[in-house]
Amino acid sequence: MTICYLPQIRKTYVIKDVNGMSVLFWLSLNVALIFMLVNAIMIFIKFGTWGTMITEALNEALALIMLIMVLKYRKNSSYVVPQALITAEWLKQKFNEENDKRQG
Repeated sequence: MTICYLPQIRKTYVIKDVNGMSVLFWLSLNVALIFMLVNAIMIFIKFGTWGTMITEALNEALALIMLIMVLKYRKNSSYVVPQALITAEWLKQKFNEENDKRQG
């Protein structure tokens, strides 16, 4: 699951647009992953199993990279009107034009 961040990180780095990404989501995910990492470290100290610790460290590192990019690039993001609103507005305009043609 950890590698699932990579396509999003790559796309965000290339296009530098985080419009629609929630800062609160990435922040809360990072807090949760920090707690999971602390738990994995405690398991490592007690039982000596390091696999979970490495996975959680990598998971947190990638989520932290994403959070940093969201915070950095959100200033560059321009507000984009959702496609559904554009489509609805376009349909309304076409409907009004057709109505005007029929009545006029």
